[in-house]
Amino acid sequence: MADAAEFEASRRFLEHESCRSEQIADHEAWRRFKAESKVREWIYLCRFSEGIYAWGTCSNTNDRVRKSSLFKPKLTGKYDRRVDYLMLKLIHGAPRLWAFEATGATRTERRLMKSFGQRHCYRGLPGSDRDEISRGIVERFRCTPHYERLGPTTRAGFERYLSEVFFARRRHPTNPKRKFNWGDSLEPGFLRLIGLGELEGPVEEAFLVRF
Repeated sequence: MADAAEFEASRRFLEHESCRSEQIADHEAWRRFKAESKVREWIYLCRFSEGIYAWGTCSNTNDRVRKSSLFKPKLTGKYDRRVDYLMLKLIHGAPRLWAFEATGATRTERRLMKSFGQRHCYRGLPGSDRDEISRGIVERFRCTPHYERLGPTTRAGFERYLSEVFFARRRHPTNPKRKFNWGDSLEPGFLRLIGLGELEGPVEEAFLVRF
């Protein structure tokens, strides 16, 4: 598990690389930060617990902070880490998020990954790749009071979503070049497109979101 010193070192690294940074408390703070930015690329750093955090890039055209649904429950667009983040939020409570203006955000993100000798943007979670990390999060999510309160029909639908969609890495039925890896599959309309629209309700209840 990552410790507090490691997290602070990561935060300081991103702060040093950025023009401006701010801790973001809610959607309105994120919207204001973007509006005041002269740089149109950002890196976010999301701390779910003292030992678990993640980072990623976003831009005007690909606002992954908004697509994560961490601040607002309405699902929008595609984001592969969205399901992981939503489960971590339900496991640990609302995360703390920092935003950093960063020209060349992708390069900075890769440098941070390289400093840990890894090819993913998580710290403090077991697993050597995204599948292992996601499976570990799912196991912890199943132990939460929230999951235990879900009804049997919702649980069954949620488990079908995991096996038939989330870990199956489905593709668009008429455009196989469009991949829907992990949380990408919560793009509004996709479950219906692949004939699994009945899973929308269980997904909404399990993750406290809405299509």
